[in-house]
Amino acid sequence: MYSQDIIDRFKKVATASVADACDQIVGRRCFMDYEMKARINDKRVVGPAVTILEGPAAGENVGPTHAIDAIEGAAEGDVLVISLANADKNVALWGGIMTAGAYSKGMAGAILDGGVRDTTEIKRDYGFQVYARSVSPGTTLGRYKPTPRTCRLPALTFRSTPVI
Repeated sequence: MYSQDIIDRFKKVATASVADACDQIVGRRCFMDYEMKARINDKRVVGPAVTILEGPAAGENVGPTHAIDAIEGAAEGDVLVISLANADKNVALWGGIMTAGAYSKGMAGAILDGGVRDTTEIKRDYGFQVYARSVSPGTTLGRYKPTPRTCRLPALTFRSTPVI
């Protein structure tokens, strides 16, 4: 886990400076691609990542219990990262109900390799930051379910608890 001092230091550094440092030190791109946008407000999100990977559900009607469990187990300041095996922009991985839980836990935000819905409600009631590929009213029910594989976003792979 990361100390609060490290998290606070990342909050003070410009995102572009972190990207430049990663290019020089790690030797590869360590930032999300251009489609990932702040969908609620302009707040930056920094915190330990809690990760979920979703894959095809093959018609199974699996609810978002994995995300709800992750929210319940999250610590204040954590960031929920949900990745889709095929980056489907036409389904929402996040909405108002999960925001209510994350907000009450004091989570820092959510990063979604797919869509978010209920954006008006999230802006109005919570101001909770969500970065996502799209805004979509579509559901994951019957389309996606959690898988036990490593969570990935383009250029980023999460194998432990990184800071995002």
